[in-house]
Amino acid sequence: MPPFRLLGHNILKLTGFYFEPSGTFPSEDMANRIYNALLEDTIIGRSSYAETVKKHTTNTIHILFRICLRHIQLFRGVWGGHQFWDTVSEDCPLNLNSDDLERLVRAFVDARRKYQESSVTKLTRTVDQWISQIASQTSQFNDHELGMLEDPKIIDDIKNPVLEPLPPGANNLSSPTDLKRFLCMTALENIKEHSSLAIYLTPIGFCDDYGRSQWHNATGSLSKVYGTADEFVEYAQDCFANRRKGLVVGVFNHWLGMPHQVIAAYTADGGDRARDEFWAQRWPRKSIVIVLQKIDDRRIDVKLFDPTIALRRRQPRPPPLTMLGNVWKTDFMDRVQETFTGGDSWHGGDIYEPMSLLGVPLQDDVEVSCAFVWTLATGDLDVSQLGN
Repeated sequence: MPPFRLLGHNILKLTGFYFEPSGTFPSEDMANRIYNALLEDTIIGRSSYAETVKKHTTNTIHILFRICLRHIQLFRGVWGGHQFWDTVSEDCPLNLNSDDLERLVRAFVDARRKYQESSVTKLTRTVDQWISQIASQTSQFNDHELGMLEDPKIIDDIKNPVLEPLPPGANNLSSPTDLKRFLCMTALENIKEHSSLAIYLTPIGFCDDYGRSQWHNATGSLSKVYGTADEFVEYAQDCFANRRKGLVVGVFNHWLGMPHQVIAAYTADGGDRARDEFWAQRWPRKSIVIVLQKIDDRRIDVKLFDPTIALRRRQPRPPPLTMLGNVWKTDFMDRVQETFTGGDSWHGGDIYEPMSLLGVPLQDDVEVSCAFVWTLATGDLDVSQLGN
């Protein structure tokens, strides 16, 4: 049998699935283990080697998804936790551990969702059935949101949430991944089927994709975690038009400086730390919460909860970061208000500490924004009262 390295990623190119050219698995070692396992029992017959591998891989993946479907109740009971994948590993003929099997299943689910053409096979029907079953557990979320919730960097925390009395939040020096994790856990805990609330599940850091790409190197690729104002607007439009949502919430971050300044500072620092850590610790973020409330088919109220307003009232001259933040907010709001017009607008935000009675100290406005979103999601805050 030819060595599996000659096939590599091509093993996965099955009808009805689209895999990105690279990055399907988080490491080369895992990829090699998976490719090797898929080829392990391939028997060469009269067909060409490539055809034989394709048929064998198709049958093997089909068996894997049938096993997953057989244990769907366990999946639901443990929220897709390790107990489910351990069980699948015990039943599956593939020589892979439970972590590798989970990654393999996720890869095929993602590839099926990305496939744009119409193609139905025995395997695609089985994978579609699995997607339908796991989506029914989270039917309050659309495909975009499910993709966020399945982020490998946060999925383990989502499976085993710790709420004391709210999920671990983010602060002005933490990674944007921490803020994304908080938003996802808040949504899973509080948004139920037929809920009128939608939360944009990643922080918004830029107006458009061009701005995001300009910060890629400076942030050590953390800029990719952030959404854009354009993406948020598109998401909100879909929520109002197609999903019967009445309230859409997003969290916007902004910070001081330009990409070349961060890169220069990183070089001067010696480059001993990872670039993403350097940026996160040296360039603190500010935060505001945007709340879009549908009044009727023609009116959307736009409300900004801004913790820095109270600080501005206390200081005769706002610090530079706040002044720069005003420019970012203006650009951001221009994008939003180009689309959502006709309603009222409100921009306010005394220091709001809804967790203080529970003994949760809030040290900066990113933490305050997290607490605001949590309180809004739990129903303890009536957004219609903002501005009254």
